[in-house]
Amino acid sequence: MLRLDTEKVDHISPEIEDKLITMIEISMTRVTACVISDYAKGMLTQMLCSRIIELGNCMQIPIIVDPKGRDFRKYQGANLITPNLLEAALASGIALEVDHTPPDRMAQRLHQLLPNTGLLITRGEDGMSYYQQQQPPKHIPAMSRSVYDVTGAGDTVVAVLALALAGKFAMEDAILLANFAAGEVVSKSGTSTVTIEELRRVIADTAHNAIHDGV
Repeated sequence: MLRLDTEKVDHISPEIEDKLITMIEISMTRVTACVISDYAKGMLTQMLCSRIIELGNCMQIPIIVDPKGRDFRKYQGANLITPNLLEAALASGIALEVDHTPPDRMAQRLHQLLPNTGLLITRGEDGMSYYQQQQPPKHIPAMSRSVYDVTGAGDTVVAVLALALAGKFAMEDAILLANFAAGEVVSKSGTSTVTIEELRRVIADTAHNAIHDGV
């Protein structure tokens, strides 16, 4: 099988941008969380992202960003952005480390560009690192799994974060829940999902093991 795409990536016109903003302003009155999933195809302009984030902040709706590209400044003011290591390296201008070192320098640079914006860098088999200004970083290890297929793991993290924050979870609890969900998804081959029952089971197993280990 072969898929070959030919595309032209341009920013949307001001007219389309205005129509989208109007639609989003109406829709935001009916939601409890918002995900900005950027594929760098031209729709998510600086103006559109800024307006979505402004609305979310005014309405106390959490905004989670799955970013793309070299310039993250258009996400300023979001509650959390969730780049993977490669995306964080590209946006920060800091080369990837080869020894599994936590990406503290990347986070420091990104926080200079995005003050007061939470940062969750997903690191594959090394887990996740959460950074908030004026707070020490928190490194969350990945769940131990015999199969490790990262297909769809990032989408799972963003989806569970949005669901948890919409349910008024504290940010760190939402991140832990997303880590559990990602650990379950990467244990399956290909693009997969996680069910509520599976999530409950992995949380219960983790709690049981922690008690057994005396944690």
